[in-house]
Amino acid sequence: MPSLPFDNTRSPRFLKVFLPGLTSQTLGIPPAFWKHTNRLSTGTASLQGPSGNIWPVNLIMKEGHTFFENGWQEFVRDHSIKCGNVLVFRYDGDSHFKVQKLPNAFSRAHLREMSTEMLLRVPKVGEWSIRYHCHKNPMKYVLSRGWPAFFSNNSLKVGDSLVLEVVHEREILVHVFRA
Repeated sequence: MPSLPFDNTRSPRFLKVFLPGLTSQTLGIPPAFWKHTNRLSTGTASLQGPSGNIWPVNLIMKEGHTFFENGWQEFVRDHSIKCGNVLVFRYDGDSHFKVQKLPNAFSRAHLREMSTEMLLRVPKVGEWSIRYHCHKNPMKYVLSRGWPAFFSNNSLKVGDSLVLEVVHEREILVHVFRA
């Protein structure tokens, strides 16, 4: 299995799939994530993108869940985050998160073909065949055919988290954690 970005540390991490209708204005932080930190779940935080630049964001509570809010939209825009991008958040303490787009790092290392079928499998739920595309100009990676059905059939909602486990080059075991 490939290593996740930032594997050189034991800092707490979580993954989120960017879905414009659900995560473009705010992004929910998994409740289980806070169990691994010694900080309050509201206030001001900073997001550091792959460029090393830092964006301030607000952490707010809504209906018992913590979200990135003011500043999150700018971070999304400035990093050209698109539907289906998987984001890895690593908490480094002092309200600071490092963020990386997983599909780009994962795809460069493991999915070199221009277009291929992949299998997403959720234990005790089902399997979905999706289409993966790599576009070279500009470089971007897209999950297409099959992704909307996967999203809908698993009733994914704001705050849910997905953990992706590579079983084989074209098979990914998906663990869904509900908010």
